[in-house]
Amino acid sequence: MNNYYIFPCVGDADKGFACAILVSAEGGLVVSGDLIVTGYNPLLELQGSITATSLTIDNHGTFTVGPTARVYVSNLIMSAWSATDIAPTAVFGNDVTKFAVDSFEVGYEANVTFAQGELTIQTTTFKMDSLSKLSIGAEGSKRKLTVTSTTMTIQDGSDIDLSAGGDAAGGTGSASGTMGASYGGLGGYNSTAVTYGSSSSPTNYGSGTADAYGGGVLSITVLGTAELDGWMNVNGQGSTTAGGATGGSISITATTLQGHGQVTANGGASTASNGGGGSGGRIAIVATSLTSFLGAITAYGGPGTASPGAAGTVYKEYQQSGGAQFKTITVDNNDQVSEAFSHVSGIVTITDLIVKGYGQVKFNGTDPVSIDKIIGDYTGTLTIGSGQTYTIATSYGTLSPYAIMCKVIIEEGGLATIPSKILLTDDDSTGDDWYNLEIYGTVIGVREMTVSSGGKVLIHSQSRSGLDASNLKPIGTLAFNNIDVTTDGVLELSLDSMDMYTLAMVKEFNVKYGGTVNARNLLITSPKVEVAYGGILSVDGGSTDAGDAAGNSGTTGAGGTHGGKGGNSADDATPVADFNGLFNQATEFGSAGGDSAAETGARGGGYLKLIVTTLFNVEGTISADGEDATVSAGGGSGGAIHIAVTTDMTGSGTLSVKGGNAVTGGGGGGGRIYIDVDGDYHFLGDYRLCGGSSTGAQAGGSGTAYTIVQEAGSPGYVHNFYYDNGCAKGLTDGISYLDVTGTSLYTVNKLVMGDKTKVWLYTTNLHFKAKTLTCGSGSTIVVGDDTIFSPDYELTYSAITCSFDLKPNGELRLPKSVELKGEASSLEGGVLFHLHSLEQNLLNNRFQNEFSLHNEDHKNLM
Repeated sequence: MNNYYIFPCVGDADKGFACAILVSAEGGLVVSGDLIVTGYNPLLELQGSITATSLTIDNHGTFTVGPTARVYVSNLIMSAWSATDIAPTAVFGNDVTKFAVDSFEVGYEANVTFAQGELTIQTTTFKMDSLSKLSIGAEGSKRKLTVTSTTMTIQDGSDIDLSAGGDAAGGTGSASGTMGASYGGLGGYNSTAVTYGSSSSPTNYGSGTADAYGGGVLSITVLGTAELDGWMNVNGQGSTTAGGATGGSISITATTLQGHGQVTANGGASTASNGGGGSGGRIAIVATSLTSFLGAITAYGGPGTASPGAAGTVYKEYQQSGGAQFKTITVDNNDQVSEAFSHVSGIVTITDLIVKGYGQVKFNGTDPVSIDKIIGDYTGTLTIGSGQTYTIATSYGTLSPYAIMCKVIIEEGGLATIPSKILLTDDDSTGDDWYNLEIYGTVIGVREMTVSSGGKVLIHSQSRSGLDASNLKPIGTLAFNNIDVTTDGVLELSLDSMDMYTLAMVKEFNVKYGGTVNARNLLITSPKVEVAYGGILSVDGGSTDAGDAAGNSGTTGAGGTHGGKGGNSADDATPVADFNGLFNQATEFGSAGGDSAAETGARGGGYLKLIVTTLFNVEGTISADGEDATVSAGGGSGGAIHIAVTTDMTGSGTLSVKGGNAVTGGGGGGGRIYIDVDGDYHFLGDYRLCGGSSTGAQAGGSGTAYTIVQEAGSPGYVHNFYYDNGCAKGLTDGISYLDVTGTSLYTVNKLVMGDKTKVWLYTTNLHFKAKTLTCGSGSTIVVGDDTIFSPDYELTYSAITCSFDLKPNGELRLPKSVELKGEASSLEGGVLFHLHSLEQNLLNNRFQNEFSLHNEDHKNLM
């Protein structure tokens, strides 16, 4: 049975008199049992030695351990509200380098302070009661605490705090000026300081700035159970004049870690002008069982007036029931948006990568990285750098798409193997709009990609894909089985380049309701392509070059020309050319509008080619429109859409190559559509071909649509030709030029003219024949000099609603019996007609039409 030696206080508590025990440097106190120092505010001041089985400083007691003190006890109990100060050279046990006792207990609201800045505590039982505090070193000095114990209990509100216990300016990641310091991540405000240290075994001090210290180093090893309900902090210091300092290092190893405490290695804030926050530090926790720990573990970057620092890293290694081993990395920046990245170092194989709170993470080095799963809140970012190879979640995405819960960037020269079926969505409730996947390098393994519900994907011009690293497609090619872009999903393809980018689908390419696909110069090859109602496939404004028929520069700019002529500007600047490209092809980008004194000309439309082998269905919109000018430059001309379908084309959507609008510049001309369908053609939708409108100048001319299709009742293929400028408005109407090179005779089955459309048959010595001519209201066909036009040439009777402007040396060959119902025709050249029929029809329509008829130029065929 233990003996108890009690030194009671016998003073007068009402007069503030306390009991004091003083042991001089030459003296020693030896008891054979337990020693309890008690009474009213008991004081034990030790300069010499004390030997006992256990030492208890009772409630409200004070224990002062001097520089020459020696303490030989197995158990040390600092009771409630006690205060203990231990000099740096005091010795506990037989090892001068350690604080060594079997049991160490700090009572309720008790404070224990070790003066030395680097301390090792070695115990069997380590316990801190509620609201107690353990401190080492002095503020402004480097501090490192190592604790080894069999069991550990840190109760609610208790605190081990090594904040501001790291380096000042001059350390590895220290920063100058108002830039934040770096450690687990980069400091804020474009810090040039480097990251350092190991994510899985952190041992480094945090870095500082001119007047702020980084966090200290805390290492905990518990052979049994660690109950953590209090706080362990190694935070960086803030600054009002410089950047913030970084968090320090915390390493915890235990058989079982449980509780609901807080472990923090956060960066310091900067409130300086243009201040950058310090980065978070590094925390590593290794425990056989970790599932019962429900507390907070954070390594946030510090706030900054310019920008926060990056988050640090939190590493966890533990087992789940069944023995499965988990290794996780968490990068969480507490919902602070920063340009700075966190850096993972010292580990390349992890079970879970958890990226949230706008954390951004990179792995250091070029060793292959393997990530079993990504967990996040859709705000974080993982960047795969040049020369790096990643394998991500490849055991997922076999039966259903795998949702990637953070933004992933594959930089040029980087390579990532990701699940065969992936879902790109964005559940970020903040509303920040950014890409969820950016591919600049190489992606492997993906067969099906769904972009949906706020998800955005960017595919760079230098990207490519493959089934594996030995089976890569050429740069500029993405080959998947399926791509689905659904409601609120956005897919952007090679917007950085005018070079053609290829999507090679094995099965199908779908743009569903609310989905959007944007590109500049895109080739899609697929058995099946569908653009559903509400879906958009666009190369609008895709041309970054001036183009071959741009508007001229001036005080105001002319519209760009393509299938339709760009409109003249308010001060009569004209386009470089009246037409560009061929109507029976679609190979050109749209041309830019002319620059003005106040504005660069609007860009022309891009180029889209689709090669479809099974079914092409368009219920939504496919467009290659020119961009609008907003002040005084010219609108860009429409681009080109080329569709080649081996089997059937269906739908009732819109194909658009509209020119861009303008204000005092000219409207852009419409672009060109070319369609070649080998199967059944059941497309009932619209061709949107009109030029751009202009508030104060000429509208652009209509673009063209040319189709080679099979139609019911017509053997073989029919060639149909469309113009329509009905939606273009200007001070003067736009005009289009019909040019055919390399032949003297050209025949189409249908020539369809929409409302307010003016087309000039331009090519010298060309005879252009239209088996059927259909005209909208207010449309005019100009038959130029040395050209021949034969509308409705197989009919014996025709009612033509177009007006004709027949030039003196042009020739118009009309059916034998014809009604000219156009609003105003001018027939100056040669007309082949049945005289009686023409005269009768002119009489019947004298109130509807005005004609300028030059009889000396007419010819009569009887």
